[in-house]
Amino acid sequence: MRSFDVHCNETRRLIRKVYEAVQRRLDVFAGSEEYGMRYRKVQHHKGDIRRTVELSGIQSGEAARQHIISDLKKE
Repeated sequence: MRSFDVHCNETRRLIRKVYEAVQRRLDVFAGSEEYGMRYRKVQHHKGDIRRTVELSGIQSGEAARQHIISDLKKE
């Protein structure tokens, strides 16, 4: 299963909403030529959770937090 689908299923299970835009935004640099798999250092931190809340509200921040935790557990 693709990472995007895993993240969407996880937030659906935990938060009862998918937050596709949050999942896509946090992984926008994934596999890019410039960052490769180091994209998480650019886009997976507290600042991104705050930015997500600013853009989409408090509950979307919880989706961002869960996305980041899940990815960091893989490393």
